[in-house]
Amino acid sequence: MQEIIDAATNLPILVQGALGSGLFWLVLLFLNLSRKWLFSHAVLLGKKARKDILEDRRFFYRSVVSNDHAMLTLSSVALLFAAFRNFMHALICLVIGFIFSQFLSVFLYIGCLFALYFLLVASIRVGDLHTTDDSDITERIEEIDLQIGKAGE
Repeated sequence: MQEIIDAATNLPILVQGALGSGLFWLVLLFLNLSRKWLFSHAVLLGKKARKDILEDRRFFYRSVVSNDHAMLTLSSVALLFAAFRNFMHALICLVIGFIFSQFLSVFLYIGCLFALYFLLVASIRVGDLHTTDDSDITERIEEIDLQIGKAGE
């Protein structure tokens, strides 16, 4: 491992920057794929958490379709508030992990894993708007309604 670090530090600064950017892009790509996998398989999400996220997404999509700017602003703030709650959970896990790592170093890793989980859930909760076409968004709302029906069973 040290040989790889030494080889990278001997490269020109421009190449080091490109390698760092490429590595950062790969990490973001991996986190995005893991976020999508986590939500689609709902392995680590409970039924209630999945249903809450779907209801948040449905509320946001309905406000986009309604063309009411006040409702869109309200739904955006609500989604950000819900994501901020998960972000705060991640910070709490990190702080607790750092505090208890003084006693046992494994707590730092456990805290980081829990923080990563909460950050992925926050990312899922906010999501992204793939299209602005009302018919596509309406189809997505219908899909979410079906998924909420399945989650409620």
